[in-house]
Formats: sequence, structure tokens, C-alpha cells
Amino acid sequence: MQGIKVAALAVAMTFVWAELTALVFRFPVPFIGYMSGVDVLVYTPVAMLIYGVYFGGLLVPIALALLLYGITAIWSPALSPRARMWTAANVGAFVSVMALSTLDYIIGPW
Repeated sequence: MQGIKVAALAVAMTFVWAELTALVFRFPVPFIGYMSGVDVLVYTPVAMLIYGVYFGGLLVPIALALLLYGITAIWSPALSPRARMWTAANVGAFVSVMALSTLDYIIGPW
């Protein structure tokens, strides 16, 4: 049951981290390119849905969150299950959003 909660929380936090990344740094919006600032806040949830549905982009935060949940359960048994869940979901979501927003540095311009 904890795994399902971590996965659901990671998907939800991906949308939050995408909004914050778009405000502070930049975020790729399909068919438009990279955008940043307040103007992109309307496009970011739609972009995350497109990446998640068409490209399986929402599987990445789920996989990362479950992996991190297992690692924190082994290395930090003193943490409460709720703290492990929030930590794993946030780190998994953050890493996946930052990988998406800096992907052009790795593979070149889109």
C-alpha cells in the first residue's frame, strides 16, 4: 500500500515541480519550445500530461520514487514511513523534471 501512495504522490509532485521549474528556470512545452516565467504556468500542466501520456514520462518519477523509498527504508530506518514517502516522492519528481528541463544539454536542441 505504501508503494501505491509513493507512486501517486510522485506523479502529483511532478506537476508541482514542473510549475516551480518553469517559474525559476525553464520548461519544455511541446510545439512551442522552452518557456519560463509566469506565462508558462498555463502550459506546464498540459505539457506534463502530454509527456506522461505519449512518452511514458510519468513512469520515471514513479520508478525513481519507489527506488528511493526502498533505499531510504534500508539506510534510514529511523525515519517515519510518512517522511520516507514524502522524501522519495519529492526527490523522484524533482530529478525527473530537472532531467526533462535540461535534456537539450544532453541530446542537443529539439
